Order: sequence, then structure tokens, then C-alpha cells
Amino acid sequence: ALTAAIAYMIHHMLSKGALLLTSGAIEDTYGTGRLDELGGLRTREPLITAAFVVGALSLVGLPPFSGFVAKVAVVLGAADAGQPLVAVVVLAVSALALVAVLLIWAAVFNGRRHARVEHAAAALRIRRREGLFDDEPVDEAAIEREVNEALERHGPA
Repeated sequence: ALTAAIAYMIHHMLSKGALLLTSGAIEDTYGTGRLDELGGLRTREPLITAAFVVGALSLVGLPPFSGFVAKVAVVLGAADAGQPLVAVVVLAVSALALVAVLLIWAAVFNGRRHARVEHAAAALRIRRREGLFDDEPVDEAAIEREVNEALERHGPA
């Protein structure tokens, strides 16, 4: 049980770290981390979407991801130690984590894109490309061109 707990702890740190890096990339790119302001990233950001899916499903503990092996080992270790309540709690928390992951998927990756977020992302891309600081103005016409190019590539918001 102790070996299983250590393996699960290592797996959990790696999965949470991957999800933290994914959310940081989204917030850095789109200027917001609010779930209600993001949407439609599945078609727009396939690499970030893949990172989220792998990290989230591993954290939940679905096969064939590492979380499955770690959670099964913890549940079996708890059962062998005569602690069935611990096994039930682990499985219940996994079910709640699955619900949370599905809600994030529905809102951020599969939801509707917002025009305001497209505008903010375009301004951030221009700032990076031109090396502008946060307090320097960005040409509104350039932002509109960038938004229109993004909308042509990815469809309307």
C-alpha cells in the first residue's frame, strides 16, 4: 500500500503539473483563465487540447493512462490493509474528478468561442510578434486583420 501511495503521488504531481502548464499556456495566449470567457479551443489549439486530455484522463485514472495503474494499486492496497472505506473514497473522488474534467472540456475546449477573446488573443499575438510592451498601443486595424485571419482559419466565433 505504501509503494502504491508513493507511485500515485508521483503520478499525481506529474499530471497536475501538465494541467497547470496547459492552463498557463491558455491564459498566456488568450489573456484570461476564466472558463466562462474561453471556448472552442478544441479546433483552435489541437496541441493544448491533446495535453489537456492526456493530463486530465491520467488524473482521473482512466486506462491506459498512468493514473489507472496508480489508482488500482492504491485501491488494492487499501483492500489488502482491511480499509475498504479508503478504497471507496478513492473511487468516489475519481468519479468527481471525471465530472470536473468533463465540465472543463464542455466549457473551454468544446464550447462556443467568444469574439472578445479572439480580439484579446489577436492583440497578444501582435504584441509578441512586434516586441511591444504591455503599455504600448497596438494598431486597431492590425488587430482587426489578425482577428479576420483567425476567423477565416477557424470559423466564426
